[in-house]
Amino acid sequence: MPTFTKAGFPCPMFTNPADHLMDVITPSKYNKALTDQEAIADSYDQQAKDQAIVDAKKAGDRADQAIVASQEPVVVDLEMGAEKRAGQMNVARPRWLKQVWILIRRGLQEHRRESSVIIASVIQ
Repeated sequence: MPTFTKAGFPCPMFTNPADHLMDVITPSKYNKALTDQEAIADSYDQQAKDQAIVDAKKAGDRADQAIVASQEPVVVDLEMGAEKRAGQMNVARPRWLKQVWILIRRGLQEHRRESSVIIASVIQ
């Protein structure tokens, strides 16, 4: 996760790194810049709209390039941590209520990414 932090996309505490990765690399439906570009493009012809979509994709590519540029070579020490006790490596876990809240938030994020799933869930 240091790579994302250096690129300007730090992972919040108790957030699944895979979910955070998907949020960073997936263009948001709710991105105001993209919405504004589409509104402007609607007032012009199809060529202007195509150009706005290309610009939005380039903005996503810049985020990818920032992540790649901030990566350093990885050196793996296979003996690291061999002398540590198991008690030293345990991280304090959040309380039960916090864990439930995290799981609910993660589920809502997943449903937000797939809006058609929300409609199907409501119908059921």
